[in-house]
Amino acid sequence: MRHTRAWPIIVATAAVLLAGCSGTGAPPADVRGASVQTLASDQVSAASLMRDWLKQLYVKRGPLVPGEVHNHEGDHYWGVTATGAVYDYHMADDGSGSGTWTYPGDLVETDTWTAGTFNAAYTRVFQDAVMEFSNGFKMQVHWMMDLTSPYAAQTYKGKATVPSGQTMNFVWQRDDRRDAVSITLPDHSNLKFGGPLTAVVGAASWPVFERGLTGTYTNAGGVAMGLKLTGSSATEQWTTWEMTAAEGMTASFALTPGLATATGELRQNGAVAGNLRWDEARVGTLDLLGAGSQAVSPTAAARDFQMDRWVANSSWLAPIPSY
Repeated sequence: MRHTRAWPIIVATAAVLLAGCSGTGAPPADVRGASVQTLASDQVSAASLMRDWLKQLYVKRGPLVPGEVHNHEGDHYWGVTATGAVYDYHMADDGSGSGTWTYPGDLVETDTWTAGTFNAAYTRVFQDAVMEFSNGFKMQVHWMMDLTSPYAAQTYKGKATVPSGQTMNFVWQRDDRRDAVSITLPDHSNLKFGGPLTAVVGAASWPVFERGLTGTYTNAGGVAMGLKLTGSSATEQWTTWEMTAAEGMTASFALTPGLATATGELRQNGAVAGNLRWDEARVGTLDLLGAGSQAVSPTAAARDFQMDRWVANSSWLAPIPSY
């Protein structure tokens, strides 16, 4: 199997959008509560966050690729991953350890993790890891597995810190049947999403695309919107993003693979209120009916915590390699 990363106690197999149609719509001034502009910014922020998290949560493993090398001698593990990352670490008999990852581009990650510990009843096992990056970013993760759960229930609680000192808190819960993720940014905005899982070749935990992921995004001002992401199991891609919010606001967007780009429209009570598009660089454009176009970007907090800007490994939620 291709190289993955896992907790010493147990392998953690496996944690948009958007433009335009025409038509008669409601003028932006008629939209009360959450404005079209606010909803567009919220769409872009939520999509930017989810785009990165989905890449981390759902990863398939396949055969070794040319250049991929893994070595093991005693407590020493070293090698090169399929993406060109070089790792070197040591793990003690009790499961604790430390090591480094050097990624293409010279980003260096230094990991340390504790031995697993149990509660008094030996029904739960715990472990802690710290991941520090040469660009000043830091990740701390506390892992727990419920040994009484028939579905191998695991919880990851973590905190990511950017060089400015601001933090993002997250909780990821996974069992054999379902994922649930909650992400809270320093501006107090929050993204929650989850959905059913299935096992497929190459991944013990894989989304059921047709049933999709559902959740909510609440912005820094407390305005919330409901989200639904669906796709195709045949192509293993997300294809549609839907939104609902107060004042009769809805949206539907057609996605390209990886939520990289999308096109769609915002509606109020069924009438088009604006068209929104989103490109691969996370730059959005909102076309307001009768009011021209304006740029739409993720919030500063969402931009700061784009995971692909500071976590290069697609299995970052666990500190050490496994095979």
